[in-house]
Amino acid sequence: MNPRSDTARCPPGQTPGAGETDESPEIHVHIHVRGAETVCARIGDLRLGREFDVVLLGSHLVNTADPAECHALLAAARRHLAPGGILLVEWHPPEWFDHVADGPGGLLGEVAVSLHGVVREGDLLSATVRYLAAERGWHQEFTCRRLSFPELSEALTSADLTFGEWLTADRDWFSARGVADQAPI
Repeated sequence: MNPRSDTARCPPGQTPGAGETDESPEIHVHIHVRGAETVCARIGDLRLGREFDVVLLGSHLVNTADPAECHALLAAARRHLAPGGILLVEWHPPEWFDHVADGPGGLLGEVAVSLHGVVREGDLLSATVRYLAAERGWHQEFTCRRLSFPELSEALTSADLTFGEWLTADRDWFSARGVADQAPI
C-alpha cells in the first residue's frame, strides 16, 4: 500500500487527491466525481503548491504544435510530481501521423468519434475531431506535432523527467519519472 495514499481515510464515493485542470470554465460543470477539485488554468502555468504520487497528462497534449508549450506542460507536470511519483502521458506516436485520415475513428464509450479536414504540413497535422453522443454533438479543431522518440526523450529531459515504460501495446501511453528529487514548490 502506498504510504502517501488517502484511500483508507476517504469517505465512500470520493476520490482522494483527484483533480482536473482545464482552461475552459465550461468543462468544469461536467466533473461528477465527489471530492474532485477543479482548477481553471492553463496547465503550463499551473502552480498548486503541492505534489502528487501520480500526475496524468492525457489528451495527447505533449504533441502540441508549439515546442515551448510542450516544455511548459511537462515542466508543470514535474512541478507537481512527488519524489518517487509517476507521470502518465498519452501521446500520438509517430506512426499515428502516417495513418490518420478523414473518417470514423471508433467509439469512446458511447461517444462516436470522427476526424475531418486532416491536413499535413511538415511535422504538423491539423484536423477537426467530431464527437456524437445520442443526439448531441460537438467538435474541436486541433494542430499537433509529430515527435520522434528521441525528440520525446529530449522534451522529457528538458523538464527533469525520464522515460519510464510503455503502458499500452499500441504505445499511446507511457510513464515518466523525475530525474532527481526537486526543490520544494
